[in-house]
Amino acid sequence: TAAADTTFTSIGGDPRGLAFNNNGTKMFVLNQTNTRVEEYNLSTPYNPDTKTLTNTLTNATSSNFHQGLGFNADGSKMFVTAINRNYVQEYSLTANFDLSSATFESFFSVNSEEGTLFGLDFNNDGTMMYITGHSSDSIHQYELAVGFDLSEGVTLLRSQDLSAQDGEPSSIEFNTD
Repeated sequence: TAAADTTFTSIGGDPRGLAFNNNGTKMFVLNQTNTRVEEYNLSTPYNPDTKTLTNTLTNATSSNFHQGLGFNADGSKMFVTAINRNYVQEYSLTANFDLSSATFESFFSVNSEEGTLFGLDFNNDGTMMYITGHSSDSIHQYELAVGFDLSEGVTLLRSQDLSAQDGEPSSIEFNTD
């Protein structure tokens, strides 16, 4: 809608990734220009017109451009993709879905598969991670030894070239099953 377009434009900073907490009362936006994640409280669930900025988290490892954003089911882990270094960053949140409690934990590089990392999603238990990329125009599927933990072993299972369908796959999202 026009109102939603105006709202997201007013966020500024070239917004990229978007995520909500489980009940829609918090919205998270990747601000690519300022290389940070922004947390907004929403007085009406899932309605960005009712947003109030509450927290920001600047990239812990460097000033790379952010593209993708995801959380585990309870919001105790957050994952952010960065295209300049082609890695997925993992953060622990001691207060679920609260950026003020975020601590950088680890990262996983996808340089051998992807030169321009964009989208990110996980299966429900976090044992499968999917990323999309522009340089290979592919979806890459990784298996995690421990769900939602990038430090315990991540293995590439397969890649699917999407260049015939999409010249720049920038996002990926699965339904719950």
